[in-house]
Amino acid sequence: MAKRKAKKETHKKDFSGSRVEPKPSLNKNPQPEPDRSGDQFRKGGWVGWACLAGVIMAAFLGNFHTLTDTDIFWHLKTGQIIWQTHQVPHQDLFSFTVAGKEWIDAQWLFQAMIYALYRVSGYAGMILLGAVLTGLIWALMLGPAFSPRKYFWVILLALVALITASVRMKLRPEIFSYFFMTAEILLINRYQRGKKSALYPLPLLLLLWVNSEGLWPIYFLILGAFLLEEIFFLPQLKFGRYVQRGFPVPAKSAAVGLLICLILSLPLALLNPNGFKGALFPWTLLKEVSLPGNLTGNWIDEFRSPFAMLTRFSLTAYVILIAGSALVFGLLLFKRIFYPAAFLLEAAFLGLSLSAVRNVAPFAILTGALLGRILKESPYETIFPWPKIRDRLFRLRPPAVGLVLATMILLSADMVTSRYYALIGQTYRFGIGALETDYPIRAAETLKAVCAASGEKVHLKIFADLFNAGYLIWAGYPEWKVYFDPRLEVYGEEMLKTQVQAITDWPSFKAEDRKYDFSAVVIVPGSTLKNLIVSLGRDPDWSLVHLDGMSVVFVKNQAALEPGIRAYGIDFEKGFASIPPRGLNGRWLAGEKLRVGATIMYLGHPGPALSELEQGLSLAPEDFGLNYYTGLALNSLQRYPEALPHLEKAARLEPEDIPNLNEQAWAYFSTGRTGEAIEIYRRILAKHPREITTCMNLALVYELSKSELAYPQWQTCGELTKSDPYAYEQFYPEIEQALSRLKR
Repeated sequence: MAKRKAKKETHKKDFSGSRVEPKPSLNKNPQPEPDRSGDQFRKGGWVGWACLAGVIMAAFLGNFHTLTDTDIFWHLKTGQIIWQTHQVPHQDLFSFTVAGKEWIDAQWLFQAMIYALYRVSGYAGMILLGAVLTGLIWALMLGPAFSPRKYFWVILLALVALITASVRMKLRPEIFSYFFMTAEILLINRYQRGKKSALYPLPLLLLLWVNSEGLWPIYFLILGAFLLEEIFFLPQLKFGRYVQRGFPVPAKSAAVGLLICLILSLPLALLNPNGFKGALFPWTLLKEVSLPGNLTGNWIDEFRSPFAMLTRFSLTAYVILIAGSALVFGLLLFKRIFYPAAFLLEAAFLGLSLSAVRNVAPFAILTGALLGRILKESPYETIFPWPKIRDRLFRLRPPAVGLVLATMILLSADMVTSRYYALIGQTYRFGIGALETDYPIRAAETLKAVCAASGEKVHLKIFADLFNAGYLIWAGYPEWKVYFDPRLEVYGEEMLKTQVQAITDWPSFKAEDRKYDFSAVVIVPGSTLKNLIVSLGRDPDWSLVHLDGMSVVFVKNQAALEPGIRAYGIDFEKGFASIPPRGLNGRWLAGEKLRVGATIMYLGHPGPALSELEQGLSLAPEDFGLNYYTGLALNSLQRYPEALPHLEKAARLEPEDIPNLNEQAWAYFSTGRTGEAIEIYRRILAKHPREITTCMNLALVYELSKSELAYPQWQTCGELTKSDPYAYEQFYPEIEQALSRLKR
């Protein structure tokens, strides 16, 4: 019996219930391998705590910036309505196009919360909420994965994840989803490690999530993935003999607990103001957005590929995160260590992030939350199984830690000075408030003044783009109603197509104007909407009353608005000076001056445009746009010698920019350097043979130079228009006149 008992004790069970045979040691006196974890500091654990505090502080500072999201102000107005009426709206209130249409407001709890903060502390409370939540997200990510003596790779992972996610770290409902996501992973991991009560808060977390933001189905995705993981390790399936499971709670008990939690959570999805429709809303929205040929994915930037939208800085961090996580999972599998839930979730969120830039942040946060714990639990010899590489990395610990600390300090400093936001391609600034360069604040003030000039309450139907509509709702509802706003799910795909046509095509705009009788137009300045701005400027039914770097405002010549038009109408012939944004300077003010100057150029007034552009150039002399438009304005004023230095500098900054090269060539011709002008035109046409403007410019240079090549060149331009009559129809009359002129 003793012999049988001794034999039985040589068989031990792994945590999944599978039996593992012990391997005999070839060393008669085996010594345990010393713990040389790459981050193991025998002294100086304070360094680890400093790194932890540094990452959390950087996360807080990274989201302590001025409001920037286009949706935030219609959310704020909805929160105000909820507080005033004590109910969640179920129908559209803000538009005159789909007024009364069903509206499923899935973010009502977020809206009520930010409005409550706004009532108490203004924008400061709202911004502080976003910063605190971001700091908490990284604290939840790092807390369970952190050890003051084994921390380096976890801290590095969290730092890369922070840089990757920064582009979406704004005060918007999805930041609640990021918080709930990390909290759910934390609670499930604690449950797997023996804390049974950790599952109790999960249903409450779902209830808050369902009423805060539409990404709540992630809750079931995470819970389902961990449930599948426990099922995978059930003793009956015998997968445990092939891979290890490192949790103390038996797989069967853990699976039962997670299954009960899942069953209890399912009906809670119905506890929202819209009941069953509210529960189905995320799936309906996902279906609409993912349809082939859907305009939302092409028109809205956040649905585009991260490789097209992220700056080089953010994209580098994103690629490093993908490569690093793939390497860790690959090495774990090589060592027969498998985390099914982490693997499934990582693959799912990576696929989502590759499809749309808006999904990069949840991928980064999930990677940090899952991979951090894995790195903490895995021996250094598992992550780096090659002894030579491991030893070299071990020796590089101190400078590597110093580099990470220095990076965090520099990032934090750049956040406080707002330089960091330029690295990730954003225009907001560190601090509290709403920037006049990010919202139509000045435009709304002008509209209010125009309406007040009539001496009575004026109701406006405003045609606005997505960037302006949300703030106009906040500033003017209920007297102001909008044609379209960022609540795309309310308007639908067909209405979005109509809006895009109206904002880019003048006849379509006129058709919508006849249908709805717009009172005002508020749109962003820029080349995308150039045709609409120019057409409104030429139309006698409309008057320009406001122009700044964020908004162009036209109002219709209606009797109720006539006093305001007389008081605030802009006449460039009498002089113009834009209203400067308050408290801004440097590159922000330079960008403002560029957009204003370019818009005035579109409207055909190079003199006032030049004044704005020169002010911008004094702040950013190396900016391509400012140099190009300054050269364009000087060319239009026939001050060609003055234009050339700006156009040549712009050509050095952007050598392939065709409009600038065309202006540069014309300035060369106008200053007697005809050969250089012809060479530039020919070089453009060699690369872009269908470039009609260049073709016509070259023909005109030949004609003015009395060259025999003029007529053949005009003929070439005529043949080009015939290849696509619709695209080139505006150029056809000028070409016909030139051919007739040369024939005579």
